[in-house]
Amino acid sequence: MSQNDKIVSIEGLGLQLECASDIEDLCQRIRNTDVEVLQLNGNSLGIDAADSLAEALEDKSNLKNLLWSDLFTRRKKEEIPRILRTLGSAITTANASLTHIDLSNNALGPHGMSGLMDFLKSSAVYSLEVLNLNNTGLGVTGGKMLAECLTEAHRRCIEETDRGWRLAEFIAGRNRLEVDGSRALAVCFSSMGTLQRIEIPQNGITYRGIAALADAFRQNPKLRIINLNDNTLTARGAQSIAESLCELRELRVLNLGDCLVRNEGALHLSNALRSCFLLEELNLSGSELQRDAAVSLTRAILHSNSGSLQRVDLNCNNLGHSGRAAVEAEFESASLIDALESLSDDEGSELGDDESDAEHQVDDDTDSDNEIVEETVTRKSEYLAGDISMGSLMSALNVSSPEKPSHRKPQLSVSQFWNNPSVSGITELGEDLPEQLAEHLDDQLEDSYKITEILITVSDLLIDSGASVDAAHQDSVETRIIYSCIESILRCSEQSIKDDIAVSLLQRLGLLKSEDRHVKSLPTSKLRGALLVIIHIAKERLLPLSNLLYLKVFLSNRTQQRFETCNKERSVALHILHSI
Repeated sequence: MSQNDKIVSIEGLGLQLECASDIEDLCQRIRNTDVEVLQLNGNSLGIDAADSLAEALEDKSNLKNLLWSDLFTRRKKEEIPRILRTLGSAITTANASLTHIDLSNNALGPHGMSGLMDFLKSSAVYSLEVLNLNNTGLGVTGGKMLAECLTEAHRRCIEETDRGWRLAEFIAGRNRLEVDGSRALAVCFSSMGTLQRIEIPQNGITYRGIAALADAFRQNPKLRIINLNDNTLTARGAQSIAESLCELRELRVLNLGDCLVRNEGALHLSNALRSCFLLEELNLSGSELQRDAAVSLTRAILHSNSGSLQRVDLNCNNLGHSGRAAVEAEFESASLIDALESLSDDEGSELGDDESDAEHQVDDDTDSDNEIVEETVTRKSEYLAGDISMGSLMSALNVSSPEKPSHRKPQLSVSQFWNNPSVSGITELGEDLPEQLAEHLDDQLEDSYKITEILITVSDLLIDSGASVDAAHQDSVETRIIYSCIESILRCSEQSIKDDIAVSLLQRLGLLKSEDRHVKSLPTSKLRGALLVIIHIAKERLLPLSNLLYLKVFLSNRTQQRFETCNKERSVALHILHSI
């Protein structure tokens, strides 16, 4: 029997498989074949059809590859876990040993993961080599569930077999795993030690989660591909990755594009990449690198990797004309100019190279190129809106881009700003403030009360910046940066801490009594700002659903006179909370 005779496929036919008769032809082909590869990609499978399919799979012990991407188009949320549970049970009954599972581009979420739990702990995955759950909407909860499954499967495999765990490739981009989800998976990865490819781009992971993943990378010395594109490393996360690279001698591909690595982070990476002798591809595009950091990085990788290097992407940084020329000259000198991706979208200034040279510092607090504020705010919060483009968001806001300011070293530090918060300080620090502020307040983000006090301080800035709930009102640049600060602070907070923030907010609003006599209700003059914070938290789903419902109940049931001056904000908050 040829290899093709072991493949059963309806890939890309767009079939609506509702009942047994819709799938009978496929089931008959499965019954007549010693099937190893089952390709169902690009169709829509319903419950009744899945029941028939399960019956056909119950004796297919040689089944190895499940290619089931985009399989539940237009299916209800309740259908998906039942279908997955039924099919997983049949495959386990068949005593199959799978090597490849692709469930990408399915709207699984935590609900769908519940239908995979038993299956992903079963003997069917003991030989699994590739797991692709890209763009499945797992979220933090789904990420934790997945980590639990793989950890248990790994444990059982070691105890019950002598084959050893084999998982080599893990792909889970665009899942909004955030810090807690990535930490759970990092613990799971650390116990395995077999991974060769980890791709988790666009997951809203900040440096705390990156640090946990970097520790896990060390425990997987055979890693060849790491893709963390479009998460938020900053210099601290880049340092964690750099520390792990020294032990990854097999690394071929490192993708840290759009991760806000910045100058200081690039210098950490420069030193570490000297030990990655087999590196073939490096992506640090969109990292806000300036000339000196980019040149230093270039020299480091060319010095150590000239024999293997095939592709380097440093586009969309802030190199300027002289920076681009210097980087290109280094590649020319190494006879590797073909490996360098185009720098045509570089965002550095073309004017006054000599003057802007003095501004090329490696301190993370001052390495921003002061780009258009709206563009950077959009980029930093892009993961909150899935795959929304900057253009569509700018169009939706009806915002025109201001003139790009000249290079100027900020005179104000984040520490000075927080000691005396002001709208003028926001204007000076600009688009870098949200990430820098979260890092500056790092030691306070493990206490719900302290986080609440931070949000109250930020709420005063919202009022000072002219924030409003009026439909016709257009937020200022400063207001949008303040909202990004709220997002950054809460994204850097632990999930367990978030569970208590709603209580602290209600206590400060005077809607819930605190047992701590030091916790006082806000004066009525501050209620409007606090409600604006709650409105944004509700809009962006920045707290767990249970917390948002808690806020709704207390804001609905209490009508004290203290809210008379901000009834409009209270009404808007309730409207959004009731829509959740």
